Amino acid sequence: MNKKRFLQWTGTILSLGLLGLLLARQDWAVTWTYVRRVPWWMPVLAFLFYLGTQLGNAWRWWMVLHLAQIRLPYWRAVKIVFLGAFASNFLLSTVGGDTVRYLSLLRFTEKKGVGLLSLVVDRLLKMVAMLLFSPISVGLFAPVLIDIFQEQAAPLGAAFLPPKVHHALRRAWEVLTVWFRRPGDFLRAAGVGLLSIFPPFLGMWLLGRGLGIGVGIQHIIGASVITYFLTLLPISINGYGVQEVLTTTLYTFLGASMEQAIALAVLARILMLAATLPGALWLPEILALSTDDLQETVNSTP
Repeated sequence: MNKKRFLQWTGTILSLGLLGLLLARQDWAVTWTYVRRVPWWMPVLAFLFYLGTQLGNAWRWWMVLHLAQIRLPYWRAVKIVFLGAFASNFLLSTVGGDTVRYLSLLRFTEKKGVGLLSLVVDRLLKMVAMLLFSPISVGLFAPVLIDIFQEQAAPLGAAFLPPKVHHALRRAWEVLTVWFRRPGDFLRAAGVGLLSIFPPFLGMWLLGRGLGIGVGIQHIIGASVITYFLTLLPISINGYGVQEVLTTTLYTFLGASMEQAIALAVLARILMLAATLPGALWLPEILALSTDDLQETVNSTP
């Protein structure tokens, strides 16, 4: 097990342990009362929003591929995105979601370097979209952010990239310029990236309203941006535990009871996982990605 994987598993276990302590201290009779009050159509509609998130992610990536002259049909991009999301959420000990997406893409293109960097550009577009809303997060949660970053100083230090990454980034830049040759189309892809982040905001807002948490969409956006960036840190696997603890912390700061915040965190995780289950339809393709295939792909990638 490499250092990064060890850090992720350690962080995941610690985060889940902390979440377990929070769950153990809750009044589950009160929590269940809040959950029962949620109208049935709210979680159903929230699930559709989370499902729409995957379709939006596929649209954004499909446009990135199109700009790089990789002609992949949209429905194939949808299939690959669902495959990757399912792998990230349910196959924790095997290849990751981005690896599944990359290896699946190589079946339709010989542009290995561009294909790999398309995943980087796709992530950057989402990160930029989230960054646009970061002033809301700072304005609403400044005291909480100070506490979080003080407590997370050690994990953040452990997450620094090794020096040899600088050489890889320099080589990657030459490939990244592919996406800047058509600035108009690139800006349209960025617009899609902005639109694709809204469905989970709406899903979270619906769940919060159903649980009786008096928050507006601006509060949802602020909390979601913080959760997104902190779960990107390589200190847990797919944000398990970290996302739930952050959600509980941020929404109790906004005035929700501990029971409401925990119910929101758990319901959101369940619906997010359920929205990636269509990827199970193509599970044989994930299982077909053997260790030899993975190693060969990694070795041949510039």
